[in-house]
Amino acid sequence: MKKVMILALAGFLTYACTKDNKEDLLAAQANGQNDSCLTVDMSYQNDIKSILTQNCASSGCHLGPNGVGGLDLSTYASAQRIATDGEMMGRINNTNGPLMPPTGKLSDCDIDKIQSWINNGAQNN
Repeated sequence: MKKVMILALAGFLTYACTKDNKEDLLAAQANGQNDSCLTVDMSYQNDIKSILTQNCASSGCHLGPNGVGGLDLSTYASAQRIATDGEMMGRINNTNGPLMPPTGKLSDCDIDKIQSWINNGAQNN
C-alpha cells in the first residue's frame, strides 16, 4: 500500500509541475523560456503551413502541380489528404516510405505540432 501511495504522489507531482495548458506555455514563452513547444490549438494557416512551406513545399520537392509524386504541399487540399490517410506522419517518422524531408528529420516540436493538428482533424483553420 505504501508503494502505491508513493507512486500516486509522484504521479501527481509530475502532473502538477508540467505546463500543459496554452496560457502557461504562452506565458513561459513571453518570459523568454523557449523550452516549451506549444502544440495546442494548432492552426493550418498559423502553424502548419509555415512548417510545410519551409521544409516540403520548395522548388524540386512538393511545390506546384508538378511536385514530386504529384504532391503540392503548398495547398491545404494536398496537405489534408496525406495528413488524414497517415502518409504524412509515416514519412515524417520514416515508417511509411523514405524519411521526409530528405534533408533531415524535422524538429521534435514541429513533428508534435503536425501530429496535434492531425489528431484534431487536420482542419483548414
